Amino acid sequence: MEFYPILEKRLSLLLIIAIFIANTGFANKINNGILDIRDNDFSSSIALDGEWEFYYNKLLSPLDLKQQQRQYYTFPSTWENVNLNNQSYSSFGYATYRLVIIKDNNTPYLALRIPDMYSAYKMWINGKEFSNNGKVGTTKSTTTPFWLSSTKILNTKSDTVEIVLQIANFRHSKGGISKSIILGEVTSMLHQRELSVTFDVFMTGSIIIAGLFFLGLYFFGQHDKAMFYFALFCVAYCYRVIGYGNQYLHHIFPDYPWLIAIRLEYITMFLSALFFIEFLKYVFPKENNYIVIRVFEITGLILLIFTLVTPPSIFTKAVNIFQLAIAVFSIYALIVIAKAVYNKRVGSINSMLSILCFLFALVGLILEYKNIYVFHDVITFFCYIGFFFFQSLIMSFRFSKQLEQSVDKANEAVKAKSEFLATMSHEIRTPMNGVIGMTSLLADTKLTAEQKSFVETIRISGDNLITIINDILDFSKIESGKMELEKQPFEIEAALESVCDLFSLKAFEKGLGLRCNIDNDIPIIAVGDVTRIKQVILNLVNNAIKFTHDGEVLLKAKKISEQSDKITLQIDITDTGIGIPEEKRSRLFQAFSQVDASHTRKYGGTGLGLAISKKLIELMGGTIWVESIEGLGSTFSFTIELALNKEAYKPIAHLQDFSFVKDKNCLLVSDNARFTRFITLQMQKMGLNVQHLLSHQLLSKNEDFTTEIDLVILDYSVYNQVKEWHLQKYSTLEIVPILALIPPSQHNLHFSKQVHLMNLPFRNITFRHTLKNIFLAKAYEPKVIISIDNSKLYSKYPMRILVAEDHAINQRLVLFLLKKAGFIADAVGNGLEAVEAVQRQKYDLVFMDIQMPELDGLQATRKIHQSLPIENRPIIIAMTANAMHEDKIKCLEAGMDDYISKPLKEGIVYEAIEKWGKIIKDRLELKFV
Repeated sequence: MEFYPILEKRLSLLLIIAIFIANTGFANKINNGILDIRDNDFSSSIALDGEWEFYYNKLLSPLDLKQQQRQYYTFPSTWENVNLNNQSYSSFGYATYRLVIIKDNNTPYLALRIPDMYSAYKMWINGKEFSNNGKVGTTKSTTTPFWLSSTKILNTKSDTVEIVLQIANFRHSKGGISKSIILGEVTSMLHQRELSVTFDVFMTGSIIIAGLFFLGLYFFGQHDKAMFYFALFCVAYCYRVIGYGNQYLHHIFPDYPWLIAIRLEYITMFLSALFFIEFLKYVFPKENNYIVIRVFEITGLILLIFTLVTPPSIFTKAVNIFQLAIAVFSIYALIVIAKAVYNKRVGSINSMLSILCFLFALVGLILEYKNIYVFHDVITFFCYIGFFFFQSLIMSFRFSKQLEQSVDKANEAVKAKSEFLATMSHEIRTPMNGVIGMTSLLADTKLTAEQKSFVETIRISGDNLITIINDILDFSKIESGKMELEKQPFEIEAALESVCDLFSLKAFEKGLGLRCNIDNDIPIIAVGDVTRIKQVILNLVNNAIKFTHDGEVLLKAKKISEQSDKITLQIDITDTGIGIPEEKRSRLFQAFSQVDASHTRKYGGTGLGLAISKKLIELMGGTIWVESIEGLGSTFSFTIELALNKEAYKPIAHLQDFSFVKDKNCLLVSDNARFTRFITLQMQKMGLNVQHLLSHQLLSKNEDFTTEIDLVILDYSVYNQVKEWHLQKYSTLEIVPILALIPPSQHNLHFSKQVHLMNLPFRNITFRHTLKNIFLAKAYEPKVIISIDNSKLYSKYPMRILVAEDHAINQRLVLFLLKKAGFIADAVGNGLEAVEAVQRQKYDLVFMDIQMPELDGLQATRKIHQSLPIENRPIIIAMTANAMHEDKIKCLEAGMDDYISKPLKEGIVYEAIEKWGKIIKDRLELKFV
């Protein structure tokens, strides 16, 4: 039983080692209930500690005290510690104290700072009631406890100040008073009071904000239990700041019941300890001993339950046990944090600093509670602020660390997605390489015009499929903000019409018109990323055809604004399809979302196209929107900003010279009303005079034409009975050139060689080229033609070439391209054979596929570098379907000299031969010099 008092005394002695400027000095000498302050300059306040008159179990008024026999005891002290005349006293009872202060006329105005008593008190100054808390009585029923510290001004001019204090307690385990009453100069005392209250309010607000902030992070963020318990600790402890000490909460709520206040004070004290124990357990789980933690948890829970079920006279005794537990836990926490610092845990240094701040604040609280020493409020304030500041840093670091881990996981997911997309890209590109390559070779053979058209359609479809694959790969870059747009000159009209050309067969099969209308004021050439623009238009036109069953799809481009160096265009894709309900339009541009999201929807698709289009348009500085009427059709519109390059326009400026058709007369025979309006507008833009007849009008016409006709256009986009010989009956049309517009897959039409044929869909570029062939003396030829005779590449750069490719079709394609250039190349089917081949004989150039059996291209390249000296080492060009930038880096890091991406085309292969052929030739010349 003697362990606790001995430990308490030693801890108290140990805690007094701090050397700081105290808020108060030690008490002046008070002897026999008298304090002389006539020589005091009041540079510091005075603690009224010493021998006061003391009358236990007597409630005496100032008048009654004059008749009492004087007895004295040390003030302040609790009654259970009083030993007067070998008599001990109970903590439950009442008592009267008296002190006389002697001052002179020069003494400044004074004020008293009166602490809370354990239950209730009443104070007189010079016979007049001065202050009270609660109601003082001689029984439990007549006593009303209340706690509220206060600072009050002494309004007395007398040179003697008599203080009479009555205290009554029947509910707390301690009776009497344990804190000093402070006397000081009025301005200083009021300032200290305001400063102390300001610190409490500021700290309470800071703690509650921190607690709510971390609580929000827990529920809406990381679900970190350490963060959760620290937030609860902050919320619980803020009551300790605002409800204890200055009891400022009682100023806000004057009728705040004492029983609730005292119970909340202890509950929040134990809860704060429990929450901090849990916080320490989760913040450093590997350094904690869970048996010790469990002991602390059980102790805290017992004290908490004890507080809830017992009256104040019982549970207030637990404060001594709690102080001992806190002292032991603080030592344990220091050990845990020291381990964490040694193990370099996140936030361990800040934890150490925060615990030191807390321990110092705890020292102050215990010293003040024992009435040994009172720290200045500023010191206590900064101890608390330091504690919560460093703990907040720990939570912030943990949140940042978890955020970094989440980012790492997200990056790993993005990397996995990118690797998956790259793999799928390679698997799709490999067969597509064969399709596009063989189509290009087929186009170089002798084919009819119709066959060439089919082959060209296959080639364009393959190219656009590859473009889509590239754009899907780039979508991940858009999400991560790594998308970089190209800025290259391109022909606007050619880009838009190539999309219509791609979908011509699909539109024709559905009986739809598909046309492109470009305003005259749009420049021929602009600078931008034509691949991205075409991808957006490709997606929108495809959707328009998909959802349209009758009518037409019109692609229109117009100028919104133009400056000296840039232009803003608006592209509209209008259809006569099913339309989109207004309430479902919000889904359009969301990834993987469709207007009809049911499993039984009529129209397929991933729902990704419009989301990709929206992101691409925004990257190009534009916006995209839709206008639709259900049942009548939709118009998808977007704007884009493009740069202008007048220098790029100069070489093709002559292509826009249509003076040769100005004022010529054209007879248009067409039964397609929509197409008639469209082509008439196009011809009028070029200066042609258009006369339109329906087919039956031409067939039933009896008289000859009064106007000279320069061109007849026969439209077969719908059924038309007019044949070439029907025109011969008109003398004015006998020698007039005829242009027949032929839809796809139309094989039943026969014309003489004098008739010019043009395949639909209608393309302005093709139409203008055909008109030049018709009206000019000889076919149009560009003023400047730059061409390379690829068959002479071998004579220019005689090299030995090895092709390492496991895919038979791709291998055949590359060998054929090299054969066209004059090279007889060798081929192997895997990386191991490639290494053996370059060791058997010398090769100047190796086209190396990346994904191959036995050894892949990267491994084979490394083997070649290890086995051959640099002077005998061939130039190695990576040849792969992996199109990511990271793949190129891997190839170069493996020792490859260059990188070309599949699908391979003649230009790409011949450009690589031209580039490296010069370097190899220069090396040989230097070698023999």
